Amino acid sequence: MKNKIKDVFEADSYSTFEVLAQSGVAYQVPDYQRSYSWKEENIYRLFEDICHGIEGLKKEPTTLSFFGAIIVTRVDSSPDMPSTILSIVDGQQRLTTIVLILTILHENIRTKSHKLTSKLNNKPFTDEIKKTLQILKKCIFDDHAMSDDVYDLQPIITRDTDIWGNEKHDCSYRSAVSFLLHEYAKHIFDNKTETFTFRLVGNKDDNGKVELNSRLAYIQSLLNKMVSEEAEDNYLHIENILSLSFSKNIQEQLYKYHEEMVGLESSFANLQNEEYKSVLLSILLGKYITDKVVLTKVVTSDEYAFEVFESLNATGEPLTAIETFKPKLIGVVNTLENNKKGFYVSNTKVHFSIVEEYIGNKGEEEKQVITQNLLISFALLYSGETIGKNLSVQRKYLRDQVETLKSEQEISEFIFNLKELVLFRKEIWEATELNNSLNGCPDRDVVLTSIEFLRSANKTLTVPILTRYYIAAKQSGDFSTFSQITKAITAFTLIWRVAFSGTNRIDHAYREIMSHGYKKKKSIKVAEVDKPLNFNHSSLPTIEEFCCVLKAHLEAKKIGTFDEWFKYTKKSNIYKASGPIAKMFLLLANNKTQWNENKEILERTARSNVNEFMTLDVWHSKRSATIEHTAPQNVNSTSTWDPAIYDDLDTINTIGNLTLLPKKENLNVANKNWDQKKAYFNCFTQRCETTLSGAITAASKVGLNIPEKVKKDLLVSDYLDFLTPLVQEKSWDLKVIEKRTKNLSELLWSEADSWLNLK
Repeated sequence: MKNKIKDVFEADSYSTFEVLAQSGVAYQVPDYQRSYSWKEENIYRLFEDICHGIEGLKKEPTTLSFFGAIIVTRVDSSPDMPSTILSIVDGQQRLTTIVLILTILHENIRTKSHKLTSKLNNKPFTDEIKKTLQILKKCIFDDHAMSDDVYDLQPIITRDTDIWGNEKHDCSYRSAVSFLLHEYAKHIFDNKTETFTFRLVGNKDDNGKVELNSRLAYIQSLLNKMVSEEAEDNYLHIENILSLSFSKNIQEQLYKYHEEMVGLESSFANLQNEEYKSVLLSILLGKYITDKVVLTKVVTSDEYAFEVFESLNATGEPLTAIETFKPKLIGVVNTLENNKKGFYVSNTKVHFSIVEEYIGNKGEEEKQVITQNLLISFALLYSGETIGKNLSVQRKYLRDQVETLKSEQEISEFIFNLKELVLFRKEIWEATELNNSLNGCPDRDVVLTSIEFLRSANKTLTVPILTRYYIAAKQSGDFSTFSQITKAITAFTLIWRVAFSGTNRIDHAYREIMSHGYKKKKSIKVAEVDKPLNFNHSSLPTIEEFCCVLKAHLEAKKIGTFDEWFKYTKKSNIYKASGPIAKMFLLLANNKTQWNENKEILERTARSNVNEFMTLDVWHSKRSATIEHTAPQNVNSTSTWDPAIYDDLDTINTIGNLTLLPKKENLNVANKNWDQKKAYFNCFTQRCETTLSGAITAASKVGLNIPEKVKKDLLVSDYLDFLTPLVQEKSWDLKVIEKRTKNLSELLWSEADSWLNLK
């Protein structure tokens, strides 16, 4: 058992020198990892920890600085490469920053120490400088020592898009960091006296160049501040570099020739020059980082790498499942194409780049949630499978799916569908404004309002359903079926949620629609409908087949007819169900209706452009901002409301007692009696100043004093059409609420009937 564990997991703590300078060992950043992108605050904290450690070492010789863990897996090597290549699963930002700092320190010492050593003329100190340069160089390059050639100095960190090599024509350092290190290798190999410029201008791959240049400049600025007498940063400004450098504990712990350098401090004291201080500081930092900074190196197998990563990554943000999937995707495509660069010239890469860009544009916290939700939807869309948010589960799903595919064309189609899901989310589900979406779509206003309802109600599991038909619509250029599907799933959702107030496992129904269509249950006598929506199914269900599936689900819940549904709805707590559910019920039920004075009900008889409430403008209008109880939830001793309304706790929250109001108006009328509330509502239904003035006067006669500010607001407020039926009621009692509940329910059902064909 011990051997088995060691085969998959080996962890130990090492100094930075032991991690970086081990002969024949180099590090490779997988292509799925983001480019070097550590923020300035991360670099600052690292410097802060180093300085704190140096100060501590002066007092306590056992002081160490622990910089966390790096997780690596072994990669196959070749003769032109370092003998041991470790692929970095986690820790590349930290390790890369350390290498960059050591490179800058190496150059500081290399170019600035000549004047200092000539002035001091002290061989032990000169030897110490040479020793330090040698140590730092080993941490920056793996010296292949095949020939006396610069190409033997291979960068200690590359990406897997780079190619190590011992000859010019054999190697290619395209990534920003490895290109920089290779340029520095050429600079020091030629023993150039001028200072190396740590700034990339023309490397072959611009990916990460801007970020790298910015961080290199920041590192140099911190080093400059640390030796400046004008530095204001108490954490990084080491006030007496000379004193620290010649402290007994620091000398004994860091310097090889400390015994021979006794008495040298006084010679330094006479040299008041920032350039000399910079050399001392660079030596001090270089020695401390390589010898006293400790990293835990975890070497594991590729199979377990991300499980180890998750377990150790208690505070940081893990890579997403899509980021960790990329190397597998690259490997499979390259193998199928029998070409090491096959992925990079494939359609798969084109599609996957859009997915990467979508994820990459999210913030660190947001992108984990976005990726989790994306893959939950994608599993349903592609194969009808239900997966959770766990990184390992999502990563395994992607790997398992791609391993079943037999050609690059099949893989391209697989990633194409993932890309299309991303585009649906970008273009529709996450769009800030839907007003410019779906141009040319039939019944566009209703469709956009339906989508706004679904996303406002957070019905994310409708995304794979809508995406399936959205992809087909884009390919055919015909959005008529997409329009019908959107209305159908909206009607289905509204009928279900209204009946049960709560969700009542509607998410399970969405999943089943994707995976099975409708799967017959033992206890429910509804015919099975084998028309799933996932891509593994042979064909896309027609609108008739789709509605058949939805109808089966409604029948299984015993809400497949109006009479069955209304048994629940007439007592349903619509107010508690959620704001979007109540709002959609009121807008859809009132849509295109007129008040029939003889029957005293609403009827859907309005001509075109009259009372059309199914538009984005109405959904977002201030006139439909809040849900208002006509009879208030709470009454006092002076209330004139019908006591029968409050005999049943559910009545007050049924649809018949609810309306839409702007926020300000809602607050002004919330707990008024009916005569006052009716007079107030009446003010909002007036279309001209003359009738509004009369309505305000009438309100004052029933004891409602409307403030001047509110009167001014009334003059510019929207005309509240849906209040007209309410002000037609002489009284507001239990019978009125029950009658209005049935009236609105019938209107909603009739519209759902036309969308779902439930007859």
